[in-house]
Amino acid sequence: MRTKLVQCLVGMIGFFVLVATCIALFGVNMNRKSPASSTVLLSNIKQCGTCLAIYSADNDDRLPDAYRWMTATWPYSQNAELYRDPKNKDSRMPTDPDVLESGLYGIAFFEPMSEVKPASLAKPETQIMLFTSKHLGWNAAAGLDTANPTARRDRITVALVDFSARHINLEDIAKYDSKTGAKR
Repeated sequence: MRTKLVQCLVGMIGFFVLVATCIALFGVNMNRKSPASSTVLLSNIKQCGTCLAIYSADNDDRLPDAYRWMTATWPYSQNAELYRDPKNKDSRMPTDPDVLESGLYGIAFFEPMSEVKPASLAKPETQIMLFTSKHLGWNAAAGLDTANPTARRDRITVALVDFSARHINLEDIAKYDSKTGAKR
């Protein structure tokens, strides 16, 4: 009888050790952001840049007004998810174009690029046009001081005026002119 009790206790202790190990391993990883969200964000901001390129081609080669850039590019995307940083969880993401203002987005247009002709810029491949921002509203426009780091917390995601997209380390953001968005 005593042997069965010892075996039962050893089995229970083994089970608890196994459970504790699983919690330790998987519990830590549950808080880590998936690299997929960073990839989705990069894809979203690149597609927003593509919508801006199409808009520009259709409108005398000018970028839209900074405070209506999402509305201006909506006919080219028809997808509110494109304008959203995946870390901004919003269960009520609108799909009706008449209520798009009610969502949380997190991508802003860099104000100095408002109504600029990309061809008039000396180095469009070095000038920021869109970036992850603390401003979450529809048609958000702001300066680089509102840049919001991605899930990795050490970089922001940007679309440049040449319509490419990339991640920029936070320490490198100081290399961009806050008035023009151009890399110094």
